[in-house]
Amino acid sequence: MDWQTQYEITLTKALEAGDLASARALTRSFHLTGTAQTARTCYLEAALSYYEGHYPLALFWADKGFLLDPSFLPLHELLGLLREYQGDFSEYVPAFSFDVSSDNRPLRIILVEGPIKIVNYTAEQFRKNFEALGHEVFVFYMEEMTKDASSFWAFCKKGIDFCLTFNNMALSQKLEKGDFLWDALHIPCFDYMFDHPLYFFDTFDDPPASAVVTCVDRHHVSYVKRFYPKVNNCFFFPLGSEELFREEIIPWQERSIQALYVGSLKKNPHAVEDAFSRKVVNLLCEHTGLTVEEAVEQLLGPTDETTLKKTLERYRYCDLNTNFIFRENLVRVLVNANIHVTVYGSGWEECDFSDSPFFHHEGSATQEECIRKMQDTRFVLNSMPWFKDGTHDRIYNAMLAHALCITDPSDYLAEEFTDREDILYYSLDAMEKLPDLIHYYEAHPEEAVTIIEKGYQKAVLSHTWQNRSIELLERFFQKKYE
Repeated sequence: MDWQTQYEITLTKALEAGDLASARALTRSFHLTGTAQTARTCYLEAALSYYEGHYPLALFWADKGFLLDPSFLPLHELLGLLREYQGDFSEYVPAFSFDVSSDNRPLRIILVEGPIKIVNYTAEQFRKNFEALGHEVFVFYMEEMTKDASSFWAFCKKGIDFCLTFNNMALSQKLEKGDFLWDALHIPCFDYMFDHPLYFFDTFDDPPASAVVTCVDRHHVSYVKRFYPKVNNCFFFPLGSEELFREEIIPWQERSIQALYVGSLKKNPHAVEDAFSRKVVNLLCEHTGLTVEEAVEQLLGPTDETTLKKTLERYRYCDLNTNFIFRENLVRVLVNANIHVTVYGSGWEECDFSDSPFFHHEGSATQEECIRKMQDTRFVLNSMPWFKDGTHDRIYNAMLAHALCITDPSDYLAEEFTDREDILYYSLDAMEKLPDLIHYYEAHPEEAVTIIEKGYQKAVLSHTWQNRSIELLERFFQKKYE
């Protein structure tokens, strides 16, 4: 399915759901892509304006669609309605967020890929969507600068608009004379951070001026602004998801996997294990709403920013180790309650429940394979990677697979989703209640399906990689016109 068709389907779903705010955000983003209008896209925008009561704007789009294709019958009915309107159309002037007509051309974009599969999977999502919008994309591999960079420089000669990289890959790449690569090319380099920025302190202490850091948790944005003042631009940019096509959706009650968890349980070998790290982990376990930086600062007491920053960097994996404690307990609680849990990921082999007949460890799998498994799952389990004001793509992937998503909450998730309406939340402080939650919805499948469909509608309208690709283009134009 091409991008424009997907846009039309998504906009239609928003209109049918009466979600005019999401529909307007979609159309605004569509204009920023520079994609040519068709009679159908004009009709959908005219319909949106009509529902909003903006009759002059509706007439504008309906007339434009009619000129593109007079045989498109849905426009005839809408034009009939609008031309009976007795209001004054004379003062209407079309107005969008800002004029990007001079940029109505294909952009030239560099995407950085490297050795980590999940990062490359995400990069490929952006590549597919950028190219579907008509933009030119060059995939820059980390090894290229040390092997053969001729194709990279050939692409650069024709001009570049921006670079998108992930977790600091090639962000600090320098030329032989010592200049940062992206500064020398005079383009912004968007650095999409999947993990806490304190893991990358060595880069952010002295970043290129062209770096634009994006974080998947709003606390991470605050951290960058507090401890890495040389980063000129940083904003919140949540993860997205992919809906994989399936000819027939498996009915929820007929799915073969009862509960699914996708993720590893392997501690980082570089994590510092000492008395202070144990205090940090214990404090986080006792007060699950704290971030790792809040816990460390609380334990240190009054101190200067330099000491605090260095301590945080030394104990940067405490949040990861704490998350693994709750991740393991999430599965343990369910397995011990005789609920079948299927797990994909490394490090689960030595758990005290690994020999239970209700625990099914299937090894490792690609992101696409995991999403396919979700399409045959009733309950997809999520434990946040200690993100207290962000999200994880497991949540959206579950929703787009028409599975019932169960997750611990965050401030951002609470703004986007409502417990027992389009998602299920559990508390890290009361995980013993998880089995009852699963038993309830298995006994009330009609309620489960209602929640699933509402979650699906929100995810498909606002949280796909197509959404994120367009949002990044919006950010590029906004930065350009600052």
